[in-house]
Amino acid sequence: MKTLDPEAFQDLLGQSKQVFRWMPRRDYLVDREQAAFADRLLPPDVDWWREYMATMTHWTAAPPDGEGKVVQRVVVDDGDGNCPYQQWLAAADPFLREVGEDLRRIPREVAIEAGLPGYDFFVLIADGATALVLPLYDGSGRVGDRILVDYADSPDLVGQHCAWRDLALNHAPAVALPAA
Repeated sequence: MKTLDPEAFQDLLGQSKQVFRWMPRRDYLVDREQAAFADRLLPPDVDWWREYMATMTHWTAAPPDGEGKVVQRVVVDDGDGNCPYQQWLAAADPFLREVGEDLRRIPREVAIEAGLPGYDFFVLIADGATALVLPLYDGSGRVGDRILVDYADSPDLVGQHCAWRDLALNHAPAVALPAA
């Protein structure tokens, strides 16, 4: 296990051919999101979000135009009980799906019944190697360190998170995009 700073984490994401993110938290405090969240601005109206969407488009587009990367995210959803942050994030879903992110939602009660964990994690696959990244949050919901666990160092721990990834994807239906 080792600690990743933000730059090393971004490099690892860029090197990965498959990226999965599990997001069960109700609230996240991401500094760059604060102004957009306060004004309820969505991707087309926010510079950093446009940059994210351009990256996703490149990552998920088939070669030779892109990298053909698989990017999946499952977000735990509280339905009518979603807090304002969850509502704002859900409003962005169509934009993120449009650029190739396989973004799914799972009702919280289904996630709990399935035995899925109550903390965030990433499963990353690059060149046949699988790794787990555990983001650590402070009391305000701001991410601090990220812990990298390679499969070779802890196959049981990484394997359990791969099983949770598969379980989450099986319980969160894919959303079809409208025909162009």
